[in-house]
Order: sequence, then structure tokens, then C-alpha cells
Amino acid sequence: AAKGSANCSQTLYTNGKRKFPPPTTEELWNEVVAAKKQTTYADCYVSYDLALTKYSLFTNGLVKEGSPFSETPTEGEARTVADYISYELSTGTSGGQPGAEGEDYSGDPSVGAPSENVLDIAQASTSKIGF
Repeated sequence: AAKGSANCSQTLYTNGKRKFPPPTTEELWNEVVAAKKQTTYADCYVSYDLALTKYSLFTNGLVKEGSPFSETPTEGEARTVADYISYELSTGTSGGQPGAEGEDYSGDPSVGAPSENVLDIAQASTSKIGF
């Protein structure tokens, strides 16, 4: 079938009994789901990537054999992670957010005040990824 948008732009999300959205990406997001009672498409979920804020603390005791990381990640590897996530969250013409449209995905929800805007919260987090 032809690819299309995920049709999730009007979906209301909830985080269980906690306030949605969490104030930062350093809070728990694992309970975020589409609200059960709504008139729009309810099978929408927020996907997320995990990144560290201090890659230099990721030592060989935590790295499994065969990992793509060196024993301790380099500054370059940390920069690559930050650059990739920045691309995913970019709204520019060649960014990941518009690139998701028409590929059976929708970009991150980006409505409301910054404290309620999932895209704004995610974009603010990229500056926390470091070595």
C-alpha cells in the first residue's frame, strides 16, 4: 500500500496519572499513550531514542563485548549521537520531522505552550547530550 501520514496530529496523549507531558526528557516517558476517550485515531504512540547526558561516564564495565562503542565512548561518538537526535527533531526542510511525514509516521506533537509542547521539550534536551 502507498505510504501516508500516521494521522496522529490531533491525538491527545496521556502519561497515566502523571501530568503530560513530562517537563523534561530526563523524566519517565514510558507510560505515554494515546488517551482512551477521544474522537481521533487512538493507536498513536510517541517513540523515543535514549541518549546519555555524560558519555564519559559510560565505562567499560557497562559496555558489552561487540558493542559499536569503544571501551569508553569518545567525544566524537557523543557528538554523533547529539547530531543524529538533533536531525531527528529538526523542523527544517531537510530535517527529520518533515521527513517523517508521508513515511507512515507523524512528527512529534508541537502544539501549546513550550511546557506542553513535546517537540519543544525534546529539542531542548539535545543540548544536554554531552561527553
